[in-house]
Amino acid sequence: MKRCLCLLMTLALLLCALCSCSGNIEVDPTSSNDPDPQSKETDISYESENPNSSDLSDDTSSGETADISEESTTSDEPGIDVVIYDDLERYYSDSLNDIYLLSKIRTWDEIYAWGDNVYLKQPLSEISQLPPIYQAIKGLNVNRDEFTRVNAEWIAFNEEHGTEQSTYTDEQIEYMFGDYDENEIKQKLKQVTTYYYEGRLYTVYELMKVDADLFNEMIESGGLEEFAVSIEKYVREYDLGDVRRLQKRIRDEGANSEVEDYLWRGELDRHYPDNLWNLILLAELRTWDEINAWSDSISDVPYEEKEQLPYMYQAVKWLNISREDFVRVNEEHKKFNAEHSPAVKEVYTDEQIEYMFGDYDENEIKQKLKKITTYYYNGRVYTVYELVFVDDALFNEMIEKGGLEDYSVLVEKYADGDLHYVYMLQKRIRGEDITDE
Repeated sequence: MKRCLCLLMTLALLLCALCSCSGNIEVDPTSSNDPDPQSKETDISYESENPNSSDLSDDTSSGETADISEESTTSDEPGIDVVIYDDLERYYSDSLNDIYLLSKIRTWDEIYAWGDNVYLKQPLSEISQLPPIYQAIKGLNVNRDEFTRVNAEWIAFNEEHGTEQSTYTDEQIEYMFGDYDENEIKQKLKQVTTYYYEGRLYTVYELMKVDADLFNEMIESGGLEEFAVSIEKYVREYDLGDVRRLQKRIRDEGANSEVEDYLWRGELDRHYPDNLWNLILLAELRTWDEINAWSDSISDVPYEEKEQLPYMYQAVKWLNISREDFVRVNEEHKKFNAEHSPAVKEVYTDEQIEYMFGDYDENEIKQKLKKITTYYYNGRVYTVYELVFVDDALFNEMIEKGGLEDYSVLVEKYADGDLHYVYMLQKRIRGEDITDE
């Protein structure tokens, strides 16, 4: 019987199909804990049949199947293990779906009993949310010392023979055996192409199918668009169509989809879209003397501080503009633009108006109103230029926190013809010297 990969894998696949390795290593599931498989006769491959698997391969899948390809690769970035083939269908990398190593610590009867009585009893929506290897470790009460010993033996064997039997990094072992809650485990062990939100993991395909309310909630929370852009470099060309469809759904359904100002290319030296710097609309609600008085009030504020919040927001607050008045004039501008070409009057989206007049703190306002090419960290917004030159201690803190590298990939997409400082930022993230740039 040919092995197949379903969105929800049976235990039989976890035990056999996913433990295939290059060089056709022969392994015998009934053998002792000897890690050397070369002397064994049973070849577990994608075409092999496991006589013990019949009771475990019941109707746990959706019925959708796909042939498994042995072709895979890993990211060139440290700490990221990315299987390319059908990568977008799975939450975790191959090694975390493969529980073969445990057969060197527990008997196959114990493993299959756990599979029958625990693993396959879970709802289909939950069965893959945590790595199968992690679930098996907990269910079979495997201790860290045993696991680490066998893992080290397999690492040594792979190095000696040039094979690729599943082994585990120190970080993976730490999160499987350390004192972490399940949400931390999901976030730390998931593939880079898997999205985490509110305690659950989502593949790209699942993100395409979630209901509109949840999808827009994800967008409002921030991070989904950055994710959709950053994963492009981890999938092959024939999978890019699905990633682009996700990006399109974000644009079509996202709160920022009303205007393209949020996606303006270039303009890397400003924190906010152009309309949030332009005060023309206020001239229909206040005199220019009043507006200039506000401008004078911030003239002594250091540049790096007065640029932290949009000028429009600051002026609206200082001039005590009401939401009703602002919305009325904004609608008049929209109507004027609809009747004239080209449109010449600045207008504002519902989301922009909400965050300028609603009950939000300044950090929320910065995150929601900033340009897509602006980076938010710890209460402040930064342009690409500013990130290139921040002091080393703060820069390393940003890297440690996570998100800066994904941002540098995303901003490259929108920095049309203005890439020098983007590349400098990417080099600095990689630890390269940019002093002569």
